[in-house]
Amino acid sequence: MSYLVNILRGAGGTQCPIRIDEVEDVIRSAGGWTLIADREVTVIFTEADREVVCLWYSDGELWAKNPSDRGIDAMIALAKKLDARVRGDEYETYLTAAETYTHPDDKDVLSFIATDRASAAKWREIRHVLFRSYQIFAVGLMGWIVYRWLKEWVFY
Repeated sequence: MSYLVNILRGAGGTQCPIRIDEVEDVIRSAGGWTLIADREVTVIFTEADREVVCLWYSDGELWAKNPSDRGIDAMIALAKKLDARVRGDEYETYLTAAETYTHPDDKDVLSFIATDRASAAKWREIRHVLFRSYQIFAVGLMGWIVYRWLKEWVFY
């Protein structure tokens, strides 16, 4: 399973897209980064001729799939230059690769997710009880049908 980490910008709970020209300007001024504009815009950070992290640009965000700790640190440095932040799949915002916190913009989303998970668990429990009830009803109905059949055709 993959884990996505994004560089995004927000202000007061509203997401502000990062423009590609901003990314290009920062990449030109920062060392170690390479920009490839093929079919998709890709940004690669390398250290000592070794790729550390590969970022893709889409919908006003940069994102990486399963970045290493060094990759997350490189993303944090880039995010600071873009006046943005680095956020993981579980809505944790990275201060460093080892230290995270919940950003104020994400608290409402996390609250909704927690509520949604709780209601989903309740619905699973209700469905389980209903399914068991239907099974008991079906067995009872079949027993009644067999009883009526036996009473009518076998015993009389």
